[in-house]
Amino acid sequence: MNILLLIFYFLVCFLIFDFIKKNKVKKYDVPTLSYALPIIGHLYKLGVNPHRNLTKLVEKNGGIFSLWLGDIKTVIVTDPSINKEIMVKQFTNFSDRPRLKSFESFTGGGVNLIFIDYNEKWPVIRKIVSSSITKTKIISNYKEVIENQTKILINSMRTHSKINEPFKSKKYFGKFSISIVLGIMFKQDNDEKQININDNNIDNDPITKLTEPIQQVFLLLGTGNISDFIKILRPFFKNEYKKLNNSASKVFKFMEEIYDQHLLKFDKSNPRDLMDYFIEYEFTNSPNTTLEEKKISIIKGCMSFVFAGDDTVAATLEWVCLYLINNPAIQEKCYNELISVLGDNNNESKIKFISLKERDNCQYLINVIKEVLRIRTPLPLSVPRIATQNCEINGFFIEKGTQILSNAFGMSHLYVDEPNVFNPDRWINYYNQKQQQQQQQQQPQPIQNNNYFNDLDRVCLPFSTGPRNCVGISIAELNLFSVCANIILNFQIKSIDGMQLKDIEVSGISIHPIPFSIKLISRN
Repeated sequence: MNILLLIFYFLVCFLIFDFIKKNKVKKYDVPTLSYALPIIGHLYKLGVNPHRNLTKLVEKNGGIFSLWLGDIKTVIVTDPSINKEIMVKQFTNFSDRPRLKSFESFTGGGVNLIFIDYNEKWPVIRKIVSSSITKTKIISNYKEVIENQTKILINSMRTHSKINEPFKSKKYFGKFSISIVLGIMFKQDNDEKQININDNNIDNDPITKLTEPIQQVFLLLGTGNISDFIKILRPFFKNEYKKLNNSASKVFKFMEEIYDQHLLKFDKSNPRDLMDYFIEYEFTNSPNTTLEEKKISIIKGCMSFVFAGDDTVAATLEWVCLYLINNPAIQEKCYNELISVLGDNNNESKIKFISLKERDNCQYLINVIKEVLRIRTPLPLSVPRIATQNCEINGFFIEKGTQILSNAFGMSHLYVDEPNVFNPDRWINYYNQKQQQQQQQQQPQPIQNNNYFNDLDRVCLPFSTGPRNCVGISIAELNLFSVCANIILNFQIKSIDGMQLKDIEVSGISIHPIPFSIKLISRN
């Protein structure tokens, strides 16, 4: 009985202490939301759509405020000027990543550019990845992978159209996206594993077998594990961590097989793809590690790129199709632009296909994609950062170890006119205005006393900003253009019942629409 009473007193004291700690206000701290509860903090305020609920709080609490996500003190940044200060000007003070239990199974050190802290390795690995993307030979390989996979996808869609079968967007776009990432990571050894979605055996091919555990990881991470934020709950979530580790281990084994084959063909003087650059780095810069440690480091680095690059492109493709279906006039305007660009090069004797070299001539379609990324930012709260030291932002004190969330969704909605209206023309008007100002050698004029309002390039940041932004921006843009252009060129897309699709969000690692099928009508 005395032990139970002692435990009760301990719990009461703990709850009181935690409540005081989370509601204590210091003079120079970032303004904190009121009513942080013991243990959970402000988690109860997030709801099922955290990015939307946090954006609503901006109106009352301003462009920078703090809250407690369980045990984690977090600063939400929605003001574009403060966001630039953190992500660009004081980048080194906010360059680390949080260490969440759920991410341990596929992160780690080594060549993991996405999740490692900012240390002596990070700028070297970033340079390796950036240079591999910009080298002529590798760029040619990337474009070849994207165009080949696009053709396979379009051929599958033609088959669906001929037999009048609904096209399941989430399933096929997910498979397309993972095939692109794999082709870029290790093109040579991936050739024989290429996606073949014309086969009747689609659900049993190697890429599908990899896609399933990856999607399971996305599902488990996307639903959110509260024990990542409240450490005392971790013993009660062992089963969830076990499921996550099992799915991650399947991905690891798949890549381990490719790594072993890759290593046999490795030529330091002639790197073929991103995995070759990782191998070269690890074997050159980690002389004191074992071969097994090197392998784990390289494979986990590859896994981090797969998880980072796969879901965002697939989600954006789903949203593009949804908005084109719901806005047929915009869909036809895109089609007319493509026909105009192709001109006499597209005739009945040739397969309808628009190559990546035509991208710069398709400005309206590019603006459609930009508008989708604005209105449905795939990573609405970006990838979190951690303050590496005590520092000051906009007169506010931010303590070392504080988590920073850049509210990309909030910036692209609170700093534009009619934010909930899908309007690609806003980008055309914006760039025309910028061009006029440049010709007149004028500085952009403040709108509504805010230099950022309607400055789309500065408030729409789907790939983040600063030195630690998404390293694969150019690849993602090429992916999106290739698929969108060739779908529009070959098909008129509609909903199955002819009605508008519901634009309900499904929260996860990326924000997807609720799954929907597409009716494909071949264009003659």
